[in-house]
Amino acid sequence: SSYLVARRVVDFFSASAWEWAGICKGMLPAQQPPDRSYSITDNTDLPETEFVLEDFKLCPEELSFLIGEPLENRGEQNEYIKRISESFNGNLSMMIEAGTGTGKTIGYLLPGVKWALENKKTLIVSTKTKTLQQQILEKDIPVVKGLLDRHDLKVVKVQGRNNYLCIRKMERMLADIDLWDDFESKYARLFYYSLDKLSDIADVTAIPSWLKRDNATITGMLNVVCADAASCMQSRCINYNECHYFRMIRSALQAQVLIVNHSLVMNWPVHLQKGERIIFDEAHNLEREATSASTLSVGTESLDGLLNTLYEPEHGRGILFMLKKQNIEIPSPGYITALIDTVREDEIQIQSYAKDLFYSVLNSVGKKPGNEWSEDLIVFSPAMSSGMYDLMKFGEWKVFADSLVDLGVNLKKISEYITELDRNSLENTEYPLLLLSLQEKIDEQVLFLNDLAALSARDLNADKFVYWVSWHDGKFLWSVSRAFIDVGAVLAENVYGDYLSSIFTSATLNAGKISLAPNIGFDHIEGRIYSDQTVTVDSPFDYKNNSALCFLNNTCAPWERNFIADLSGFIKSIADMLGGKTLILFSSLKRMNACYSTLVESMEPEGYKILKQGHGGDIVDYFVSEPKAVLLGSESFGEGLDIRGEDLSCVILERMPVVIKDPVYIAREELYKSRTGKSPYTGFELPQRLLKLRQWSGRLIRSKTDKGVVIVYDNWFSRQNDGIKKIVAEAMQPMPVAVSSQREMLNWIRKRYEDWGYL
Repeated sequence: SSYLVARRVVDFFSASAWEWAGICKGMLPAQQPPDRSYSITDNTDLPETEFVLEDFKLCPEELSFLIGEPLENRGEQNEYIKRISESFNGNLSMMIEAGTGTGKTIGYLLPGVKWALENKKTLIVSTKTKTLQQQILEKDIPVVKGLLDRHDLKVVKVQGRNNYLCIRKMERMLADIDLWDDFESKYARLFYYSLDKLSDIADVTAIPSWLKRDNATITGMLNVVCADAASCMQSRCINYNECHYFRMIRSALQAQVLIVNHSLVMNWPVHLQKGERIIFDEAHNLEREATSASTLSVGTESLDGLLNTLYEPEHGRGILFMLKKQNIEIPSPGYITALIDTVREDEIQIQSYAKDLFYSVLNSVGKKPGNEWSEDLIVFSPAMSSGMYDLMKFGEWKVFADSLVDLGVNLKKISEYITELDRNSLENTEYPLLLLSLQEKIDEQVLFLNDLAALSARDLNADKFVYWVSWHDGKFLWSVSRAFIDVGAVLAENVYGDYLSSIFTSATLNAGKISLAPNIGFDHIEGRIYSDQTVTVDSPFDYKNNSALCFLNNTCAPWERNFIADLSGFIKSIADMLGGKTLILFSSLKRMNACYSTLVESMEPEGYKILKQGHGGDIVDYFVSEPKAVLLGSESFGEGLDIRGEDLSCVILERMPVVIKDPVYIAREELYKSRTGKSPYTGFELPQRLLKLRQWSGRLIRSKTDKGVVIVYDNWFSRQNDGIKKIVAEAMQPMPVAVSSQREMLNWIRKRYEDWGYL
């Protein structure tokens, strides 16, 4: 059995001097763990039921009255609960911006959970970050259970299938163990066995970041041992009753609250019913998540993945190779292997054509492809019918497009061959499912290539999409991609319509007078809405007296040679003043790493701890516990970060937040310009940058007693006209905005911290 194999590996480590051997010795129980048993029904197909309007209505005053010690009863939170309750009672959708400190999570969970319990319905809570998911599960849900005195409340975190360990894959991996394997490989196999047997539901996202960083084999094996829809045999699998994914599904079918992420909402599990109410927390991320989820690409990497899944003899992989290994006869083996080789040759030829296309188009405007990152050229968008730089008029485009047609023809032949395979001889194996999934992916790419050819021939109405082609000169990679222009309309049509009430909430849904409603599709929702404007609940914090946003006016640009040295020197001045307690957020990982190296060299000899994201899951706790610590992180790291009190007294942004001008952004920007006739800077770009600025600035003041300053190490503000400066000041209210030189700023900040009693 797999337990005996694992036991044998542990015995091997018992006599080993390897540094991790001691950990391995305690990984397994003395006896084989018993099979898991269930009282939950195995039926995952629920009958459709007609919706009946609920009799129970929420009373916001009663809910607010429940909030007492140790929580603080806040007027702003009571207002928030009132608005959420009214939306639920009236089957209304609403956008509601709640300032930092409102207590928004408890504010929506209390009425949401009460509604779900009383009406025997399911509430969906969708977030962007895993950090907030865990906070809701481990911190907020227990509080709500206590407030409502309903400790029987069942809450389940639902994730995509590939976030769970596949028992069949894990046992197959363990059975293939060779005791001559290196230590890391043995440990990784043992680790996954233990994760399966000793955890309730083996969620691979819970694997500590430090472990994945320090043991590359564990990270490398993730794709090998994770569940996936393509190979899942479902009820025909011998491990179905114990399957971690389906155990989660069975549990979720009986839950009153499901905690999910935005991506899952757009790709809902077929085995799981949807609730009638959904709350999108971190709703400002919906547009980006929906765009990513709906983007379709064909290129070097995607084609290699498809072909290697089918046949990759060099490393003994692929479905056809495995069938041959098991002596299962396949028709015309020479034909299919030759066809796969032809597609690989097509791809190599297209690489050459893609390079010619990019050099020709970019040379026409005095540019050359970069060596470090992909270059993108829009082929078509509603505002660029001939593509960027009139790309479709170049002869190289015609050659490239024709080669994509030939590729599509040969991919179609592979799909037809898969249809001819004898499925009867593969019965009770995973191969029919793998082949079907592979065929669906190939057919999807063939249709996409056909659409691209029709687009090139002006034979396709594609006003909903932006198409672009990418080239990486350093890695010799190409791809063609497509995404929705108005992803908000797609969300409204394909997602929001499934719910009677959709609540969109965040601390940042507006940038001054400009709302995110069009970006996330709120203005496309059919039916009743609470208000066509964003409902705003102000923060209870005294930003006017306890904080400030400071722009510098004498810094060099990030691309200048002295930038890192100058920024590091300024950070050191702030950290010396405060004794650490400083967070620096970067828009570039390259600059973050360069600044980290400089700070380590200059500050660690003086007793400082210089920390950065990626050092481990407990890096924030380490920062708080160290007396003289400086923490560096990226934009994504900063989102959702919650450090209260003097432990975090200053936030420095290495530059004014920027937007990544990828093809989708450029296409939307051009569409805005063509529709409005206005420059997109003020009405399109600036609001997105200000939303980021509000998000990043929100890391500082996390309680009523917090005080501090946010410093933007960028002279951007001083270069703007008075109109732009006024827009920025209005968007950041009630946080005051100041601008000065570095020397003046340091003196001013020192005075503020002295007044606050921090120095």
